[in-house]
Amino acid sequence: PSSLLELSASNNNLTSLPNLPSSLGSLAVNSNQLTSLPLLPTTLTRLFTSLNQLTTLPLLPAGLNALDISSNQFTLCPTIPAQLDTLIIYNTLLTSLPTTLPSTIKYLSFGNSGFIVPPVLQQGLVFLQIIGSDLTVIPAFPTTLKTIVLTFNNAITTVPTLPNGLVQFV
Repeated sequence: PSSLLELSASNNNLTSLPNLPSSLGSLAVNSNQLTSLPLLPTTLTRLFTSLNQLTTLPLLPAGLNALDISSNQFTLCPTIPAQLDTLIIYNTLLTSLPTTLPSTIKYLSFGNSGFIVPPVLQQGLVFLQIIGSDLTVIPAFPTTLKTIVLTFNNAITTVPTLPNGLVQFV
């Protein structure tokens, strides 16, 4: 229906989705068998697609704030919208993220992929999680970071200077 604002259809066995209403603000389709998504409405601000079989995404809306594309079959990172503040990417076939991420990103979580080139970490980032990466170097931490989670990154031998305002390092 045209009044639908949120659609959560996670943990099913869906192989396709119908056309989405133009009013939709949030779409969560985690843990399905999706190989593609329909055209995304321009009103969409949150998209969660982890644990599917996606290899590409349709054009992402400019106003998208949160994106989780973990545990899919991506070999190329989709174009990241300039307004994104949350990006989660795990267990993909990607070898890198865009070298420059939007300055609006506050929450970045990635790993368990073949990442060998780290992205530039922008000022404004408050949460960084890197798990199971092949990175050998971590870029300089922005001074705005409050939480850093680094685990199972066996190739990393040094950590950059920690920001003064850091609250948690795990």
